Amino acid sequence: MRGPGLRGVSVAIVTMFVAMLAAVTIVPEQAAAQGPEMLHPRLDVRTVVSGLNQPTSMAFLGPNDFLVLEKATGKVQRVVNGAIAATVLDLAVNSNSERGLLGIALHPDFPANPGVYLFWTESTTGADSGVVSNVPLLGNRVDQFVWTGATLAFDHNLIRLRAFQADPGQPLRGNHDGGVLEFGPDGKLYLFMGDNGRRGQMQNLPCGWSGDCAMADDQFGGPQPDDAHLTGVILRLNDDGSAPMDNPFFAAGAASVTGWPAATHAGWKDTVKHLVKVMPVEYRQVLAKQHLDTEAARLASV
Repeated sequence: MRGPGLRGVSVAIVTMFVAMLAAVTIVPEQAAAQGPEMLHPRLDVRTVVSGLNQPTSMAFLGPNDFLVLEKATGKVQRVVNGAIAATVLDLAVNSNSERGLLGIALHPDFPANPGVYLFWTESTTGADSGVVSNVPLLGNRVDQFVWTGATLAFDHNLIRLRAFQADPGQPLRGNHDGGVLEFGPDGKLYLFMGDNGRRGQMQNLPCGWSGDCAMADDQFGGPQPDDAHLTGVILRLNDDGSAPMDNPFFAAGAASVTGWPAATHAGWKDTVKHLVKVMPVEYRQVLAKQHLDTEAARLASV
C-alpha cells in the first residue's frame, strides 16, 4: 500500500497550509482584520491548526493526520483533527538565517515501510541555537527515522552536507541551505541543497570564484565537488542513501556524484517537484549537456 505522499496534495490542501502559516504569524485579535481573502468562488480559506512555531513543511500520515516541522524548535509536531496532538521528535537544530528543520518526505511505500526522512541543520551545542557559528562544517544532514505509530525513532544518516560559511573578509552566514526532500515516481529520494555561498564547479565555475584554477574555493578546499562543496545541487539517492547505479557517471566510479546543478539558492518545493517528475526521463539528454560534461572530463583525467 502506498502512502499519500506530498505529490498527491491538492490545491485545496496547499491553500489550507498557507492559511495555517498565516495563523501562526497573526495574533487572534488581528486575525479577522488581517486574514487572507479568497477571491475565487470555488475555493475557501480556513485555519487548519494554530499554535505552531515557524512551520516549514508537512507530510500526511492519513486523513486529518499529518506531521509538521518547526524550523527553529527542531520539533516534529503531529496534528490530528486540527489540533497539535503530540511532539513526536525534538532535534537540536541550528536555525540561524535559513537553517533549521527544513524538509520531510515519507517513504513511497509508507506505512508498509515506515521510513520518514528529514532534512535539518545540526547544532554543535546539543540544544537549539540561533548562533551562526554553532554548526559543524557538514551541519546540514538528511536522516531516516522510523515511524512507530507514536514517535519518530532514529534509524541512520543518509548524507551530510555543507552548513558552515566563513569566507575571508565577510561575516559568518547561515543562508542558502535548500532543504526540500521528495520521492520521485522512480522510487528515488531527491533532495535539494542550496549553494551555501559556494562558487565552485557545481555552479559551472571550473576554477571557482577567482577564475584561478590554482586557488581553492575556500579554506576547506574546492572548487571540486567534494564533501564540503557538494552544494547548489539536486541529489538523487536510493532510499538507504546510496547512489543509484543509473545516476550519471556511476559506472565511471563516481558513486558520490549523484545529482544535477540547480540554479537556485534556497529552493522552491514546486520547482523541485517538477524537476523530480521529468528527471528520470530527460536528465541524460538535457542536464548532461549543461553541467555534467565538466565533471565527466574531470573524472576521465583521474
